[in-house]
Amino acid sequence: MSDATMNDDSADLSLAPACQLPQLLVHLDVGQDFVRRTPCSSASPRSVTMSDATMNDTLPDDALLAVLGHLPTRELFTARVVCRRFRDLCLHRQLWKTRSLHTDDFGTARFGLLRAVLCLAPCLHQLTLSPEQCTRLAPVVPGISCSVSALDINSVFGGEGDAVTRDNVQGFIAIVQGLSSLGGLTELGLSLALGGASSPLVEALLKAIYTIDGLQTLFISGESQLTADIPVGLEVKPSLKKINYRSWGVDTYEKVPFIGSLLKAHASTLEEVIVELVDVPLSPLQGSKKLRSLTIFPHEELPLLVDCPNLSTIEIVYADSWDYPAGTIEFFRRAVSLRSVTFSCPENDATAPLLALAGSKAARGVEVLDVWATSPDVITLLGISLHKFPSLRRLTFQGKVTDDFLRAVDPAVTPNLAWLTVEERHDGSPCAHSWLHGPAIQDLFARNPRLGLFIHDWEGNLPGCSCRWCSWGCHSNLDEPKQGFSAKSF
Repeated sequence: MSDATMNDDSADLSLAPACQLPQLLVHLDVGQDFVRRTPCSSASPRSVTMSDATMNDTLPDDALLAVLGHLPTRELFTARVVCRRFRDLCLHRQLWKTRSLHTDDFGTARFGLLRAVLCLAPCLHQLTLSPEQCTRLAPVVPGISCSVSALDINSVFGGEGDAVTRDNVQGFIAIVQGLSSLGGLTELGLSLALGGASSPLVEALLKAIYTIDGLQTLFISGESQLTADIPVGLEVKPSLKKINYRSWGVDTYEKVPFIGSLLKAHASTLEEVIVELVDVPLSPLQGSKKLRSLTIFPHEELPLLVDCPNLSTIEIVYADSWDYPAGTIEFFRRAVSLRSVTFSCPENDATAPLLALAGSKAARGVEVLDVWATSPDVITLLGISLHKFPSLRRLTFQGKVTDDFLRAVDPAVTPNLAWLTVEERHDGSPCAHSWLHGPAIQDLFARNPRLGLFIHDWEGNLPGCSCRWCSWGCHSNLDEPKQGFSAKSF
């Protein structure tokens, strides 16, 4: 795409004369010289003084690039018409390698600007597109010369966004293949809703994702049953470091075999695995030396990962109506290298996961422990088991907190504990505010002067409460995150 053709949509990208250029150089210290330039509000595009020309000739590229780096993307293109030097500098890789181009919440990013960036800019850090924009861009894919590090389909990395459907999947495939062919695409995020899509179309989509050379991070969410898989015998060079698959429902591996193929193909490079699939095979990860973080449903095959030397973080995603398979309890019991553990306790045999973890070799090294429970037996067990976790730095318990548990939190038992997170629970107090000022909490602070307390779902003063603390309003502003005491609602 030429410089002249990037302005096909005149309403989208107008090339303003130099007098409309924002003041680029106001105070710029270059070596021992101090250069000052005043705005040219009344000058014509050609009214360039000798001092301006001299300045443009003498300033080093690094100085100009430092200033140009503060311009928005549209104005960076506008600056290219100032002079020949700016024409080239405004397309310098240094200005683009950390720049991101996002579609706003209403999808109104000007298409002309988007097309100009992809056809003229050398690279982008992140590109956010809607599925519809993928379809519109598909015809210009052959002219794209901009290598993109991260492709995010409509803010998927933020947990929201439109899904790729059977109506726009071909445009998405074209964009992925085009960017992949340029090299440098290391992150991809998308949501899928392919209900009714033909098997060949789904296979083409999966193949396009599977064959991205050098891909390091893959985020997929959706509700589709991707029963199709990649063609047998298709091999790729392992590169994925992080895979994040989050289903909008509770899917089984049989419905999404593609994820298993990814785990198998990239087992030697995967460091972080987040897979919300029931019974996804874990055997490809057995003995992995790179795996350090795993988020998964309760799984019978978890003991296969006990020998992964760097697996330090595990989160068991759980619905409390399920039972833990014996393999999950065995994994906790045999764990050696865990440093961060998150799990919910099942309704049946609620204390089993915590009991197994407390008795493991890993217990002494656990620094972060996050437990969700409804059974009162769990908080009792946690209180009497704290001495098994001397390295704890952060402890979260989501359930009913008792005074006995608070009394068990003591620097003699957990000398490194710096952060305690609890739910807003209280016994016998008229409100949570009164509970906060009660003897159990005050005694907790007296014993642990360096402890930070974080209360889930804190709502401040309770309207209509007659206790003296709500009447006084001493914590009315504790919802603000910069307060010293941490009582904050999510």
